[in-house]
Amino acid sequence: MSAGWIQPRDKRPAEWPGLVLGSDLARGVDKAEEHHGGVSEDAASVVGVVASIHAVHCRYAPLPEAPSTHLFPVPGSGAMT
Repeated sequence: MSAGWIQPRDKRPAEWPGLVLGSDLARGVDKAEEHHGGVSEDAASVVGVVASIHAVHCRYAPLPEAPSTHLFPVPGSGAMT
């Protein structure tokens, strides 16, 4: 195992952690790494050593009124690992 450096953009998570995890677990989510776009280039960079990482996973599904190709987080489907 080797150590490495990362330089993520400091981005506050959107509302979805509370939707999929519930408010108690979502309080512990204070940063988000976005690798699918959506972070402006002028967002602050953060440099440091990562001591631990917890990941949030959830199911996605279309809303009844949305096209089937538009997926949204499913409430209550989240897990933190």
